[in-house]
Parts: sequence; structure tokens; C-alpha cells
Amino acid sequence: MRTDHVCLRWILNIEGSGNPRLARWRLRLSELEFDVAYKPGMTHYLAESISRLESGASDETAFDNAIPVFATRANTLRGLDAANYVGGPTVRGVNRNEVLSAQAADGYCQEVVKALNARRHIPFFEDPEGILRRRAAPDGAHQVVVPASLQEQVLHLEHDATLAGHPGESRMYAALWRYYYSVGMAADVVFYVRKCDSCARQRVRPLARRSPLTLFPATMPFQDIAVDLYWPLARTAAGHRFILVITDRFTKLVRALPMDGTTAVDCASAVLDYWVAAHGPPDRLLSDGGPQFTSHFWGQVCNLLSIEPKVMSPSHPQTNGQTERFNRTMHTNLNPYVAEHPRSWDQLLRALTLAYNGRPHRSTGVAPLELVNPMGVSSRAFKDASRTGAYPLTAQRGTAAEKRAQVDLLTRGF
Repeated sequence: MRTDHVCLRWILNIEGSGNPRLARWRLRLSELEFDVAYKPGMTHYLAESISRLESGASDETAFDNAIPVFATRANTLRGLDAANYVGGPTVRGVNRNEVLSAQAADGYCQEVVKALNARRHIPFFEDPEGILRRRAAPDGAHQVVVPASLQEQVLHLEHDATLAGHPGESRMYAALWRYYYSVGMAADVVFYVRKCDSCARQRVRPLARRSPLTLFPATMPFQDIAVDLYWPLARTAAGHRFILVITDRFTKLVRALPMDGTTAVDCASAVLDYWVAAHGPPDRLLSDGGPQFTSHFWGQVCNLLSIEPKVMSPSHPQTNGQTERFNRTMHTNLNPYVAEHPRSWDQLLRALTLAYNGRPHRSTGVAPLELVNPMGVSSRAFKDASRTGAYPLTAQRGTAAEKRAQVDLLTRGF
């Protein structure tokens, strides 16, 4: 027996359990000879699909205590005589006499009989019972030639009957091809399946309730920021185990803050002390769906500062790709310095963050620190070299036109 109920396999192997109820069930099951094979629910789809059948409405009819039995009769075509429980009149199987009478009155069958009487070489023949059949290629299966008057009934039996199970187009045609033959049978099968109301309702799947995806590109410095937690790390002497990464989505400026806790109060305090106090509150704040950033306290802090919190889509880290990419870069940069002293990473974190902000970013071609303070970027090798920025030095503290020129410089080529 294959099941996704792992406890059933466990109860058969318990020994000396202190629970008398479990012991009684184990003795009861030990009377039966069977093996239990555990199969996870995701792969146990044959049984799971039956338990998740959808119903359009509740069935309020009285329950019949009698056990339904599918009876078959040998004198029906293919031995099939099944009721139709989905509504409508019950269609019985076609017996031999009905087939003979229908073939005798069908024009196509009469043309084939004439060709047989003329001893023409055609893949048709009459069996000992007088039923006209066709020898199919390549395996030579004997197909009953279905006259036009019985085609609708045969299609109904092979699709709507309870023992048919409403197969799809390909499966139904594969089953019919082994036993029946009619001109244009493949097209008839496709048309019959597509006009089936029950199958049409199953093909229509309800739309998943998803919020519409919207883009919110950053257009000004410090207008949109993104936060993320990077952990776990080795505990340092100061008790730090986590890193809170704050990124300006426009200038790509990054702040990496060592932290000893990840509660909503800890994260909100770090954002207020190290970012809002220096650059002012942003318009939007992007984060993942962690409990720190979806808590009521975090929402109230954003509400007081008129910040619109944005939560990234689940299982889609590309939404906060800038911060996620910096986490990878930070991990790569920290390893050469703290490989032998893994508990000293918090002492080098600020220096490595400054090094990252002082190098040109691939997206903008300009160092993030240069966009915040054009005089803050200098050569590490030549101390007396003059420092020049990529745009006028008064752009950060100049007129609105100069600030707009800065934005145009950064968005060129996009």
C-alpha cells in the first residue's frame, strides 16, 4: 500500500510504546499482511487528484445505502453496458443484431459488401457472425465498421458512460481505433469531445488571485530605498550576527550595518539612525516578506514618516535584485580578509562598504559615492591628484535644473 501518511508506517514499527492506544492499533494491524510504502504528497498524485475533485454545487439528494454495481453482458458490443451517472438518459451497449441491421441499411457498408462480392482486394471482410469488419494496418486489428446511424451512440458510450471516464481527444481516439472504423472518425472524436459540456467545464480553470504587478522605477536620489537582512554569520566579539543592507535604488549607494538582532524594532531603529537621519525619509521602501518588515510596528513607523512600504513578490528575489546582488558581492569581498578570523567581519564591514561605494557601478557608470558627494571620491594611489566629478559639483546643492541634469546623466541609454 502506497500512502503519504508516514505515521502509518511509523506505527507498524513502534516497540515498547507507552501509549496503550497505539499498542492496540499496532496489534490490530499486525493481523493483516501488507507492506506500507511512503510516498510524499507531491508525487502521490494518482490518489491526490481524486481527493481534490471540484464540484459545482453540493449534492442534496438522499444517500442510497445500496452499493452500485457495474454489470456487463457478453452479448453487448465489447461487453459494455454501463449507466450514465452524469445526467441524461442511459444509453445501453449495441448488441450484435443491432449492428447487423444498421450495416445492412447503411449505404457505405453496402458499397463495401459489393466490392467484397466482386473479389476486390480491400482491407474489409465479414466475420463468421456476418459483421462487416476492417483489417487495420500495421498490426491487423479487426475493426467493426460503424454505420452512420450508430456513430453517435458509440461515441457516447466511449466518452460519457461511467466506465469511459470522459477521455480526451487523443486517448479516446486511441481506444476507438482498436475496435471501430468509420470514415472521418478522428474528426468526429475531436468534435464530440470539444462539444461535451462536462469536459468544457473542467478545462476552464479559475484564475489565481494575484495582485497586479506594477513597476516603480527610481527617478531621484534617496527617493526609493531597499532593505534586506544578510545572515547567518559568525558571532563577533560585539555580539553581531546579522547585517542590515540599505540600498538607494537610484544612486546605488549602499549602507551595511552590523546588528545583533533582527526584530522589527532593531531594523526600524537602524534605518532611522543611519539612513533617515542622514538623508531624510524616502518615498518608498522595498523589502522582502520577512516578519520584521511586515509587522504592525514597521508599518506604523512607515506611516508616521509618510513612507510607502513595498513588499517583494514571494519566491522572486529579482524584485530586490540590487540588494541581493550586493549581498553576493559583500560575501565575496569579506572572505579574503576574514577567512582566518571569521569573528572580526564587523570591524571591516564599513571599510569594505566605502570601497564598494567608491567604485563605478556597472549600471550607471558612476561611483555611488560620487553622486552623493562629488569631492568624496579620490585616487588611492596618487594622493595629490585632483578630484573631479562626472557632472557639475553644484548638482547636489544647486538649482532644480542642475539636479535634473544629474538625473538625465544617470538615465542616459535607458
